[in-house]
Amino acid sequence: MTTTNGTTRATGQRTLSGAGLANRKYDARQKACVAVEVGTGRTSIKLSKKQLASIFGVSVPYILAAEKLSPEARAATIAGNDTISFALVLNPPPLALRAPKAVEIDDPTLINFVRTVGTTRVLEAAVAVEAAQ
Repeated sequence: MTTTNGTTRATGQRTLSGAGLANRKYDARQKACVAVEVGTGRTSIKLSKKQLASIFGVSVPYILAAEKLSPEARAATIAGNDTISFALVLNPPPLALRAPKAVEIDDPTLINFVRTVGTTRVLEAAVAVEAAQ
């Protein structure tokens, strides 16, 4: 199955771009058939961030912030088990390798930070701080 605004994967599944789909002049019958193809998984749609933001009722910057989270942090947020501030994800405070004196950070703030950047980055930063001392 081929179309002018889609590609066919090796599995035989067709992928339509959201922009291509939006620009097509389908009548109601054609739209219904495409909807069934998408609903059954025979066709997928690759949507832009702007289209996803519109569908989910969020801003594009929020989607960009969510992309920066680890898969575990996204799952925790979806489950309602995390209260990560997307404002901090989008505009993190500057960090220095060497602080002039000890900085007190409460446990919830530290946990949210680790969830935001991911454990791999935190461990890499810890190794860099240790090596700089």
